[in-house]
Amino acid sequence: MHTFTGSLLATFIYGFLMFSYNRFKGKNWSIKMTTLSTIRFFILYYAVNLLIEYMGILK
Repeated sequence: MHTFTGSLLATFIYGFLMFSYNRFKGKNWSIKMTTLSTIRFFILYYAVNLLIEYMGILK
């Protein structure tokens, strides 16, 4: 459960930073593109966390 919660928190932070960065830089990324990028980040981040936790990688 901690892995999922940590991944979800990291994803929210990533999504907020992506949205803020794109607005600050004046790029024309749509909300849809930012959301898809955030979902991809969550899937990859969560998968890597599960590999590290259950396969014993990096321990």
